[in-house]
Amino acid sequence: MRLKLFFISSLFFINHLIYSQFVYFSGKVTDGVDPIPDVRIENAATDSLLVIIPPDGTFLIKIDLSKFEDMPVFLFSKEGYTSQKVKLHKTYGDTITMQIILTPAGETLDEVVVSASLRPVEKSGSVIPVSTLHAEIFRRVSSPLLMDVLPVLPGVRLHYDCNVCEAPSLRINGLPGPYTLIVINGMPIMGSLASTYGLYGLPSGLILRTELTRGPGSVLFGTEALGGVVNVITPTAELAPRLHAEQLITSWGEVTTQAALASRKGNWCSLTGIYHHHFDFRIDRNKDNFMDKPLQKQLSFFQKLTFSDEFDMLLRYYYEDRLGGQMDGLHAHRYTGERYVESIFTNRAEWLMKYTPAKVRPLQLWWSSSWHQQNSGYGDEFFNATQRIAQLQTLWSDQSDRFSYTIGSALRYQYYNDNTTATRRQISLGEDVEAPDLIWMPALFSDVWISQGLFSFSTGARLDHHPIHGLVPTGRIAFMYKGGRHTLRVLHGSAFRIVNLFAEEHAALSGAREVVVESGLLPERSYGQYVEWDFNLLKPLYYIKTTTSLFSNMFTNRILPDYDTDPQKIIFENLDGKLTHRGLNLQIQWGILGRWDFMAGGAIQDMRLIEDGKNELPPFVERINFQSLAGYSFGKNRIDLSSVTYSPMRLPLLGELDPRPEFSPWFSHIHLQYSFRSMRGYTLSAGIKNVFDFVPWRGLPFLIARTDDPFDERVQFDSNGNPIPTSDNPFALTFDPTYAFTSLQGRRFFIQWTYQL
Repeated sequence: MRLKLFFISSLFFINHLIYSQFVYFSGKVTDGVDPIPDVRIENAATDSLLVIIPPDGTFLIKIDLSKFEDMPVFLFSKEGYTSQKVKLHKTYGDTITMQIILTPAGETLDEVVVSASLRPVEKSGSVIPVSTLHAEIFRRVSSPLLMDVLPVLPGVRLHYDCNVCEAPSLRINGLPGPYTLIVINGMPIMGSLASTYGLYGLPSGLILRTELTRGPGSVLFGTEALGGVVNVITPTAELAPRLHAEQLITSWGEVTTQAALASRKGNWCSLTGIYHHHFDFRIDRNKDNFMDKPLQKQLSFFQKLTFSDEFDMLLRYYYEDRLGGQMDGLHAHRYTGERYVESIFTNRAEWLMKYTPAKVRPLQLWWSSSWHQQNSGYGDEFFNATQRIAQLQTLWSDQSDRFSYTIGSALRYQYYNDNTTATRRQISLGEDVEAPDLIWMPALFSDVWISQGLFSFSTGARLDHHPIHGLVPTGRIAFMYKGGRHTLRVLHGSAFRIVNLFAEEHAALSGAREVVVESGLLPERSYGQYVEWDFNLLKPLYYIKTTTSLFSNMFTNRILPDYDTDPQKIIFENLDGKLTHRGLNLQIQWGILGRWDFMAGGAIQDMRLIEDGKNELPPFVERINFQSLAGYSFGKNRIDLSSVTYSPMRLPLLGELDPRPEFSPWFSHIHLQYSFRSMRGYTLSAGIKNVFDFVPWRGLPFLIARTDDPFDERVQFDSNGNPIPTSDNPFALTFDPTYAFTSLQGRRFFIQWTYQL
């Protein structure tokens, strides 16, 4: 009997211990695909508020089960979404993890985007296809830089234009970096110089989400939006944490630190931040006496002020000191001929402002301006450039349930001056004067949206006036069908771009080749079609979303750099023919039980230059690429695995004797990381970048041609200026770093800590 009582008492005591312990309730609230911020979590029994979910949609609640007679019930709610009650089940573990999916209520759809029409519209109701990446993605790939995050989307590739200074650019569906317009809060301020260097100055502390629209976008944004638009949305103090601080350290010696402080007083909100990156280790793994990664010092300050919903202003300053080249090279060796270095100093300032008068609510005034100073030395060449851009834009926008419109005008001012012949004018034989490129470019544009039942229609038109090229019209028409789980979008549009070769073609500034412009360059023009089909399946325990899109573009004029006609030159001229560009993008996302989530996708594309009887693939264009991002959460822990893979692309050679292969190999970059998130706002991550240590020089006779003679002092030339084979130069080569397709950085380990309050 005593044994029986002891056994029953023991069971009761053990049961009491189990159910009086603290447990953690964690998970993520999404619409089935994207996180939903500002969701309220309440105790359903007492209606007491427990927490408001941050922008990344995640939550973690500590629960004392001894205070509940039965297992607790929580209410998840947000205006515009159907509320959901969740009852916890008994557990013998210390953590309960769930995926909470809230579906739109009535006619209210999911998150709001602005890139499609320059006004807030719900993403599912946008006739223009928009892909979004939230700030949470920066933590999943452990990078504070936008350029490292965007390649998780199909068809987006981070390309390095030079093996010496590692200048980056984003290629969307094979189109070079200057064909993608980067805007902040819908305002174009980047300009051509920043298409190379501006990507470094956008830290994650300044980004709430990023919107990518593919295809021609000139109707709303003007020049440079041929391939797509990347719109960086900055957070307000209400959405940003009061304090955000993080630091990333890699085994290569890179240290990246950033911090942001949000405050609010009355109707005024303030967001202040700083970003700093430092790398000062000289690494030469391939033993060519050139640094595998340039030395870098980057510093960025930003300040955002908001007053109610009337006034929004952002100020940002960015500074960079970059040095690549020979292992013993210094900034003092720039353009002296003693050592080959690429020495780059960048100063950049930006000012953005939006004003919505309270008494004239449909009217909005947008102001954006930037100043960019580039002071660079490429070997024995000196490049000094200044670019100033300012744009004043007025919008009159109104909307109802079935009809909305935006009418606007824009006035763009652009000043560009450098020390090359591009900005000099000959006044007499042997005498020329400085002639900066000064442009005033007014524009009128409109955008209309009409909805009728399951169908929606959008159309837009724009008319720009360029002082040299005259009137430049562009247009866009789009159609959408949305029924049940399916959404079909069809888009046709035109776009243009005013070319500035010396600001955009980094190879022209490398000091390795002569730039030749054959004729007066006209604006680049393209016409494109885009078809997208979305499928969504949202269930309590899992979700699936697929996006399939077809695209086709035709350039009636395209300014392509010709590397092949003369290995000593880069020749630019108007297209005498056409360039076709078509392909397929596919992305699949799914999640299971709030623990597993996957995102995989890829692109197949074909770009053809049809000119003078030729039908060939331009350089630096891959036929196939695919990406993946997989994550698993367990308690306060998470594991993420990401990868990008690219097919061969044609690379510029230096002649028939060049022993390097004409095409790059298939290559992949795979990254693995583990993260631990505490209840007190701390996150600690550690992992490996480039797990399999892929580097472009492995397996090649050399990557950069003639690194032992970067000034071509021992190269012999024939009467036409072409190099000839000698015993010292059997392949008739000259120094050239343009055989580039990815970073020279190999495997590296990293650790990152983050604190949010």
